[in-house]
Amino acid sequence: MLQSIGKVLSGGSTTTLFTVPDGYHAIVIMVKVINTTANQHSYSMVWNDGVSITVQATKNLAAESYEVFFSTENPLVMQEGDYISVTTAATSSFNAIATVELYRDWE
Repeated sequence: MLQSIGKVLSGGSTTTLFTVPDGYHAIVIMVKVINTTANQHSYSMVWNDGVSITVQATKNLAAESYEVFFSTENPLVMQEGDYISVTTAATSSFNAIATVELYRDWE
């Protein structure tokens, strides 16, 4: 099942963008992180599969711009319980969107 998830990220906090549900694995086709403010702000992103794997170390993102991670040619495969989270700078305003394909573990 293909689905997209969108979140408004609170400044100065860590938000879980997507968690693979029990009994499933997921192929992440795209994650887009958007700075919605008129100022440059920093963010970071991790994939947690039991340990935190840095996808993007703390990085400044220009005002009203975005970055895209993964693709159909370079997906991220996640297992049950894995999650992606994004941490944003205080006073910032970010959005994030993930597009994933979910599969039952027996498929």
